[in-house]
Amino acid sequence: MSQPRPQGLRVQRTRTRHADVHALRYQGVGVYTIARRLGLDPKTVRRYSDAATPEDLLGPNGTVRDSILDSFKPYLRQRIAEGATGTNQLLTEISGRGYQGAERTLRRWLISVRGRDTPVPVPPAPPPTRDITGWIMRPIDKLTEEHRAELERLCGLCPDLAAIRDLARGFTDLVRTRGGDRLTAWVEQAEHSTITEIRSFAKGLRPDWDAVRAGLTVSWNSGAVEGSVNRIKTLKRQMYGRANPDLLRRRVLLAD
Repeated sequence: MSQPRPQGLRVQRTRTRHADVHALRYQGVGVYTIARRLGLDPKTVRRYSDAATPEDLLGPNGTVRDSILDSFKPYLRQRIAEGATGTNQLLTEISGRGYQGAERTLRRWLISVRGRDTPVPVPPAPPPTRDITGWIMRPIDKLTEEHRAELERLCGLCPDLAAIRDLARGFTDLVRTRGGDRLTAWVEQAEHSTITEIRSFAKGLRPDWDAVRAGLTVSWNSGAVEGSVNRIKTLKRQMYGRANPDLLRRRVLLAD
């Protein structure tokens, strides 16, 4: 009475691989080409090719010898899809996960994977920094639906960008609405932010607190005075700093 053939997922995979290898060998395909197509080591292809039947590869209990790399292949495929293809880098990563095999085993498997026809998908390039800055600083109602959705997508990928967006919009809201009464709350929030530049900006407001608060509260400003000062400085620089006060006065008066 014949014994039943061993069953199981691993056994079925062995039979499928055996059939695929022998079908390609029958077509005259070389060992290395088969290895690239099926993602196998050339030695494995030769072993399957030399076996007349799948049962020659199976033990008495329906077991087949595992590759020491098998349990790490799902992780390696994921990292390759993310763009990590360096042998040394991947070897370090899987060694930290318990891999004890040789670097040569990993390198051979990577060569077979890289030789496949299916290219690794390239992630889309991020938008220019100038565009992202514009989306953050412009009022929400002035953004298109496309730009609004793209900014939300980017903020979902980068928590730091989401924090920058919220704090930047909070401060511009203080400026647009003269919300000086909300300045304290904004500064305290900014000082606890993970963004170094925003913490530094918030800290720099403290020494001139009264002036900053007044600038965000009252409608008066010194813009006209500052403009006149800048105009005088420009006239002085045009004379390379060699003008005496009388000449500078004449130029200021004539410029009016």
